Amino acid sequence: MAKKVVGKSALYKRAVKYRGTICEICGVVEHLQLHHIDGNPANNAPENRITLCWSCHTKWHWQHGKKAKRRKDALQAAS
Repeated sequence: MAKKVVGKSALYKRAVKYRGTICEICGVVEHLQLHHIDGNPANNAPENRITLCWSCHTKWHWQHGKKAKRRKDALQAAS
């Protein structure tokens, strides 16, 4: 029997229950997100997750070479 494919919204809902109450980098308590250290959103092991505010989360990705796609880049790729 094949494993069921889990959608992004289901993974997001699961991640929310693991999210902490403060950003582990700056201590902010608003706009919190769960970050998976290994990049696998299905891996919710305690050692693989940290809570970051949206700002620190974005900075983390930039510092680790995972730049967000800009809308202009996405539109060019689609054409």
